[in-house]
Amino acid sequence: MKPRSAPATPTARRKSPDPASGKGRREEVRGSGIYPATGPTPPKDVTVKTPASLGRLNPASTTAGSKDLPRADWKKYLNNFSSAHEGWTTELQVFQPDQTSQIQAHGLPLDGLSIEGQPPGGSVAIAIGEEAGHHITHTIGPIARITALAEDELEIDAADLGRVVLRCRRPGQG
Repeated sequence: MKPRSAPATPTARRKSPDPASGKGRREEVRGSGIYPATGPTPPKDVTVKTPASLGRLNPASTTAGSKDLPRADWKKYLNNFSSAHEGWTTELQVFQPDQTSQIQAHGLPLDGLSIEGQPPGGSVAIAIGEEAGHHITHTIGPIARITALAEDELEIDAADLGRVVLRCRRPGQG
């Protein structure tokens, strides 16, 4: 007759290599402010964010070097940006409201930006490329915010939570 093995100790159960043995697991929330379903109940004064809003800039706390543009300056700023960066190599990254993104244009020259309609509710058209087969016009709107991320980068947020990031580099730069 085989001797009975002793029941597993609580320590032995916690160290089990079996991923399904995570009974009683609790997530710890440190500085992230994100409370997982298996973690503690969040405090009552916590701001609730949807998955789509994670990673978006907060207008009250934009990143260093970025500047939200006043609505009254949008048209003038976009005209100046277009003139200063015409022909520069661009990258246009488009974010959907659920925060999935895709690079819509890469390595094509900037043709120009234009704003149509009056804020709020206007739209911005971004024209990229020179040749008919390699020309893209992306329109985003109605516009909620335009942010100058750097001298050669713009972020344009739509009211539907979609956004685009336009990055320009001098021709010949890596």
